[in-house]
Amino acid sequence: MRTTSSLRIGVRSQHSLFSYLFSPFAILFALSVLFVYADVSAVKSRLALAAEAEAETSNPDAEAATEGKQDEEKSEESKTDEEKKAEEKRLREINDENYALYQLLVDTIDQVEANYVKPISKKELIEAAIAGVLNKLDPYSDYIPNENVEGFRSDLENRFGGLGIHTAKQQGKLIVVSPLADSPAYRAGLRPDDVITAINGVSTKGMSLDESSDMLKGPVGSRVTLSIERKKKGAFDVVLTRDLINIPTVSGCSRNADDSWNFWIDVRNKIAYVRISSFSQKTTDELESVLKKLTDSNMRGLILDLRFNPGGSLGAAIEVCDMFVDEGTIVSVKGRVTDERTWFASKGKTLTRVPMAVLINGYSASASEVVSACLQDSKRAKIVGERSFGKGSVQNVIDMDGGALKLTTSGYFRPSGHNIHREADFTEEDEWGVTPDNGMTVKLSPYQKEQVLWRYQFLDVLLNPEKDKDGNPIVAPVRAGEPNRTVPVIDAQISRALQWILSGR
Repeated sequence: MRTTSSLRIGVRSQHSLFSYLFSPFAILFALSVLFVYADVSAVKSRLALAAEAEAETSNPDAEAATEGKQDEEKSEESKTDEEKKAEEKRLREINDENYALYQLLVDTIDQVEANYVKPISKKELIEAAIAGVLNKLDPYSDYIPNENVEGFRSDLENRFGGLGIHTAKQQGKLIVVSPLADSPAYRAGLRPDDVITAINGVSTKGMSLDESSDMLKGPVGSRVTLSIERKKKGAFDVVLTRDLINIPTVSGCSRNADDSWNFWIDVRNKIAYVRISSFSQKTTDELESVLKKLTDSNMRGLILDLRFNPGGSLGAAIEVCDMFVDEGTIVSVKGRVTDERTWFASKGKTLTRVPMAVLINGYSASASEVVSACLQDSKRAKIVGERSFGKGSVQNVIDMDGGALKLTTSGYFRPSGHNIHREADFTEEDEWGVTPDNGMTVKLSPYQKEQVLWRYQFLDVLLNPEKDKDGNPIVAPVRAGEPNRTVPVIDAQISRALQWILSGR
């Protein structure tokens, strides 16, 4: 079943400057400017040296003072001139070689555009050339065309503008999979399995998922009317006002009757469970709020679940680490042309010191590896589960006229200084990623992993229950084949973490 968020705003734009920037004329002009600038700079340097020498020889005192050093200075000046000439020659050779390579690229694109058996635009060829360049680097460097930039940034920040509703096509009907928490769709009372029959009076019959998604989008503050069919209630219309949607990244182990999260996986022993699905700009605030409530309720142990967490914001990962450690290094970042930078923990930001276990698996990557490595190296938590993915590279997003370039510029390093990133030729014996502590490796079968992931997705669906006359939610009956969403499910990795915390070790 294909699902999509109803709110992703795309901006279409043509790459108006690419054709000019990659034309032979533009390249020749740019290189000419470089050569002229280099020649002018060299002339200016020689004129400045000549003027300085003339000023010194016109002063009798200076002439007397420097008479004994003239031979040495002439030798040094002669040596400097030779070095400058050699450097200028080397730069010219490099520029000539670069020009020949650029010219080869331009000629190839021109030949393909003019003579290929099928018509193809220069824009397509340029983007293909860019893709070819980036394919020589790593899987994480990428080019984002201008029309996809806004959606890319929204994904990065986990923020969308719209109704806050996941939809799917089922038997030709547009159905609601789930509203998002505290969204216009949730506040309007939309529920899973509601059928959207029309959007602003336009029937959704025969409409593709992308077409319906485009119609559900719109500027924040604008209104849209949805025609709904619901079992037992029939047809009705609902008017929603589009809003800015933040996708939550912090969740618990089960749902309460009112769709709120339950964070107690062992109520009697006051052991809490918190899952972070990704690291976004809102993760720190979400986690801080949850931890304060749990601490006020006398939390005595914590399981932090980072399984299937692909990463996200480095800043959010650093702030999360700072909630648990009060001194020492959190992470270092090193690159070829970027300065090394290290982040340290601060005492004033530590929120809890209770015994702690962190769950990871082969899909825990990037920012989730930064957190688990920091908590392991600082001996703040036990790492339970399976070895992490090994994605320890940092990508910077560089804005360009025709889109954006996501380029790997540096790498993460653990507080111990050890490497996180797994290179293509690394083996299991090499140093990379985060490995569970001794006695804490718990492997799940492929089927068990699917069940863990399915459980996450199952709990992400909000039932948006009706309320009785006293305002209490009416609990929906448990569906056949589905677990009770109000009861925490404990898998083998969670069980091992609980065992360790309760053992008092």
